Amino acid sequence: STEVCNPNSEDTDDETGCVITLNNELCGDGYSCTIDTCSPGTEGSNGETGCIGIPSDEFCSDGYSCTIDTCNPDSEDADGETGCVITLNSSSCDDGASCSTEVCNPNSEDTDDETGCVITLNNELCGDGYSCTIDTCSPGTEGSNGETGCIGIPSDEFCSDGYSCTIDTCNPDSEDADGETGCVGVPSNELCDDSRICTLDECNPESSNNESGCSNISQDFLCDDNNGGTIDKCYYGFCFNTPIDCDDHDECTLDSHNGEQCVHEDIHCNDNNACTEDTCSRSRGCEYNKITCDDRNACTIEYCDKELGCQYSEASCNDEKRGCQITWKDCDDNNPCTIDSCDELTGNCINEEKVCSDPFTVCSVDLFGECVQQL
Repeated sequence: STEVCNPNSEDTDDETGCVITLNNELCGDGYSCTIDTCSPGTEGSNGETGCIGIPSDEFCSDGYSCTIDTCNPDSEDADGETGCVITLNSSSCDDGASCSTEVCNPNSEDTDDETGCVITLNNELCGDGYSCTIDTCSPGTEGSNGETGCIGIPSDEFCSDGYSCTIDTCNPDSEDADGETGCVGVPSNELCDDSRICTLDECNPESSNNESGCSNISQDFLCDDNNGGTIDKCYYGFCFNTPIDCDDHDECTLDSHNGEQCVHEDIHCNDNNACTEDTCSRSRGCEYNKITCDDRNACTIEYCDKELGCQYSEASCNDEKRGCQITWKDCDDNNPCTIDSCDELTGNCINEEKVCSDPFTVCSVDLFGECVQQL
């Protein structure tokens, strides 16, 4: 300070007449967090210099919310240049989640740029009791637990009941979920389709006897062909519509089913041939035996016409057949010098003169009735 005696000054002391001029620039304790003022006589001021360094915390902020920044040059923890004391306050880093550990550590590589906090997430502290969830420590994430900070992320890959016909999902909140795994196995009949037309395909692991959990049960009613004359059965998924056996083992009946019962109609054996006798044998069926048209008359020709039946016509006796009696015409002219014969075509007698050894010599009958050559 600078002191002058000047009773006439506006700033003079009424008692001493002195004017004391304080010069803060002459004060400096070397700490940037103090406001150095010249204030002689003030409690805490330096007895020699009259200076006092007033601590100001506002000059000590390090920009991290997790630190308590104070100006305390007299502390053994004070920074030698600033006079600031930086106190780490980890409690201010508490995120309220029990699965995380919070410390105030602005110097860490993992520190938060604003708070100075380092949050260490510990998944091992999380567990919702369900094996199908991936339990992670993720405070503040949508769906996480407000107290623990944990969240169980459902993962269907951890759900498998061993049956191929169920759709297995991780859904612990479902009332159908397994109490230990959190899995829900929803049966799907579509996954049991065996592409067979007459089976009832269901996913029913509790009653199924195979690894898929499927039941493919044959149902005869699915094979109904709306024909009362067939027995409708489903075998191994395939329909068989077998006609009802109406065979009465009688070859003379036509066996059929009219949709309600067997019908046995008599067979009428007719080959439309008047030359056969049509009969029916119970064991052999229709038989067609040729009829005999023999009228036991050797002088008739018998034959059978398919439309008219047996036909009879008089026999022509120009031959030696069918019992005709043939009498040869007597063409003998009692002339030993003729050759006598009967023309078979015309029935006329032929009397040809004998030819003697000499064609120019006439044959004649001698006294003994012999044909001789005349000399």
